[in-house]
Amino acid sequence: MPRGRPTGYRAELADIARKAFANGSTAEEVARTLEIDSATFYRWRSKYEDFAEACVTGKRLADEHVVISFHQRACGYEYTAERIFMTAHTPEPITARYKRHVLADWRAALHWLRVRRPEEWGVGADPRKRAMHDIIEEAFARVAAQEEAEGKHGRG
Repeated sequence: MPRGRPTGYRAELADIARKAFANGSTAEEVARTLEIDSATFYRWRSKYEDFAEACVTGKRLADEHVVISFHQRACGYEYTAERIFMTAHTPEPITARYKRHVLADWRAALHWLRVRRPEEWGVGADPRKRAMHDIIEEAFARVAAQEEAEGKHGRG
């Protein structure tokens, strides 16, 4: 005969945990959402296979969202923005939709390449295949040195 209180676990709680993890929640936050303590959360995760699988799936979905967002940041992207404003000559608000362009972030692109192609872009890569970061840093240093030299000679 089993001892202790009956479990409060129900199969629908696995779906709630999956959705919470997919939205970026931590294990402690999921436990609070389910109104259980952390020890119960970890006990359920080890005892109920569907619950453990839902937790892994939710985390994987959140990770994929980050990968997509990071890739967009590295490559640049476009989206439709909206502004609502009033003028003295119109009785109703005016909604203006327009395209916004977010430029690529070379640091994000470099990080992506260093992780995905370390033999070509990694920190210890062949010096003949220098990373874009190093080339850009050297260019900035040359410009700064030139500006400093011109400033000292009174050509500013």
